[in-house]
Amino acid sequence: MSEIEQALVPKSPQNKVTISTLGLISIAIISVDSIRNLPINATYGFSVLFFYIVLGICFFLPLIIAAREFASESSSTGGSYLWIKSAFGENVGFLSIWLQWVYNMIWYPTIFSFMVTTFGSLINDDLPNNKVFLVFCSLGLFLLITLLSLRGVEATSHFSMYCSFFGTLFPMGIMIILGIVWMAKGETIGIDISWKGFFPSGDTVDNLSYFGNILFSLLGIEVIAMHAKEVENPKKSYPIALTVAGIFIIISLALSSLALCIIVPPDALSNQLAEGAIKVFRTFFDGYGMGWASYFMGAFMILGSLGVASSWIIGLARGLEVALKDSNFIPSSFIKKNRHDIPYKILIFQTVIFVILMCIMLFMPDGPNSFYSLLSILTSQFSLFYYMILFSAVIKLNYKREKKIRVYSLVLNVLAILASLTGIIVGYFPASSVTNVLAYEMELIAGEFIFIFPIIIFFFVKKRKDQIKKSKKEIEA
Repeated sequence: MSEIEQALVPKSPQNKVTISTLGLISIAIISVDSIRNLPINATYGFSVLFFYIVLGICFFLPLIIAAREFASESSSTGGSYLWIKSAFGENVGFLSIWLQWVYNMIWYPTIFSFMVTTFGSLINDDLPNNKVFLVFCSLGLFLLITLLSLRGVEATSHFSMYCSFFGTLFPMGIMIILGIVWMAKGETIGIDISWKGFFPSGDTVDNLSYFGNILFSLLGIEVIAMHAKEVENPKKSYPIALTVAGIFIIISLALSSLALCIIVPPDALSNQLAEGAIKVFRTFFDGYGMGWASYFMGAFMILGSLGVASSWIIGLARGLEVALKDSNFIPSSFIKKNRHDIPYKILIFQTVIFVILMCIMLFMPDGPNSFYSLLSILTSQFSLFYYMILFSAVIKLNYKREKKIRVYSLVLNVLAILASLTGIIVGYFPASSVTNVLAYEMELIAGEFIFIFPIIIFFFVKKRKDQIKKSKKEIEA
């Protein structure tokens, strides 16, 4: 049995199937697609299409191809961790799942804060500025999703189906239709729909910022591979799910972003973003005399964000459980599963980390905004480093399996690596609103060190233990 075959162990017939192809499509869509990205994306105007086309080809397409290929060959829990482990060994595999787990742990406070501030703005404009309200509501929502995750993959897949439709596809579809009707009525269009407007213009740093934002909005579709053990006929289900979800994601994000800036000019969007996403959508629907619809849009955003968080909370916990089990570093009691086949202690541990991060946000002297921004940038940095490892693993696995280089695959994956590297570099360029550049860079580097330090300790201790075991074996021999 080859290394790849050993890593991608076939499923035993006793495994319970809980996820349909439709369920996979829903998890894939809700893992990436999000209304919360639209107000920022729409500020790019017609050139948002340029960024989605370029990054769709250079990053999203290689990711879908890789996920289609390797997820369909596996019937084991573990996802991309198994692929990277097969390509580069256990240590790099563990590094990849650590990066993936860390970038999501530091992303959770941002997504839950977004949900709570959105909810607060629907009630009272001053409520989102209340730190106690922000922190405790975020903790409540996180606990709610964790309790749902403890019910197993079947429960979360059903939840994802509702969230992907009502929280993402339905409201995006409404926006696209309203944008088309707006143009058909001959109303004033807020953007320049021409070749000149299609290509990015203006400041290079701003264009790099746009590049980074669009790139980050396309991350995550490979998370559905974490649930391979529960999928019936993965060779058929995964290619269908990833293809359908990939098409829906790229079209819905691009067209709904366009619909928003067709009705609300990008300059107006930029000014209103500081007041929150609800203000942007209120202006959008005011064009039709439907300002009340912004409240429904707020509810849709919250529902969609809950679906995204649910997909990642359970998916990453399961992937980390597989990696910890392989490492033999953590006591087996820590990765014990409940009757729904969920590593419940890892979910509890994630909750503890989330509580700590939210408490830090609560006691930040200058409010949660700076901490929110720092966590957002760190999320991007760690995630793109993970994707560089992932695409490198795909190149190596393809060569190991076929003993030859597939030129188109090599080109696509190299482009994806370069796109990820560019995104990492962009993170070190502060936004124009940052007044103290030195403080920004120091906070970013310090944050990276804090979250990467545990994995350095892990490798050091593991190496030491392996040396002791090797010495004992030599003595016994």
